[in-house]
Amino acid sequence: MKTLLTFLFISLASTVIYSQEKTIVSGGLSFPVIINPNHSPSDVYSISGLDFFIEKQISFFTDKSLQFSIIPGLNFIKFHEYYSTTGMGFWYEYDKYSKAASLYSKFTFCPNLKQVYWVTMYGGVDLGVYLWSDLKKIQNRKIQNQDNGRSFFNAEYYGFLLGIAPKQSDFFIVPKLEFSFYPNFVTMNEQKRNAVKISLIISIRSGKREKDKIAK
Repeated sequence: MKTLLTFLFISLASTVIYSQEKTIVSGGLSFPVIINPNHSPSDVYSISGLDFFIEKQISFFTDKSLQFSIIPGLNFIKFHEYYSTTGMGFWYEYDKYSKAASLYSKFTFCPNLKQVYWVTMYGGVDLGVYLWSDLKKIQNRKIQNQDNGRSFFNAEYYGFLLGIAPKQSDFFIVPKLEFSFYPNFVTMNEQKRNAVKISLIISIRSGKREKDKIAK
């Protein structure tokens, strides 16, 4: 936990350090999917999630063969679970709403491949810690319980990511597509569950890279 907070503090502090590429702000949404929620096929079960986030990319060594970026951010994530089962003389269902806000930082590496003109790919890790969480369960159409969400969300999380973006760096708006995998992301039925995310990111930039300005 202390190591994770140290990484986050360093990434936030880096926003005041000069970097070679200026991104004003980035934001987007993700679609998280829980892998193997482990419910009986005879029951009706579904879980859906949505993740909104805002982040700031700070890039270093943009004129080198390998670019390094620190991307601190803030996100809000929510899940909706629905479960229903019936039998002789009984009926049971519940809706569970889990939501949380977290502070995170991505550490990414991007190779500068001169042979590829149109797109660039990057990879890295994502470290996060939850600032707040909440859970509400409605059982048989009545509010059963409401707690701080720690039974679903862990205190912190980590993941691995792979992204793709246009290579032209002087665009004002740059879209990105990102794929992430998070081991032990949530707890369901007292068991840790992995998750994957597909994220659409829009970055707004202030202008051309420093090396382009110097060249002029």
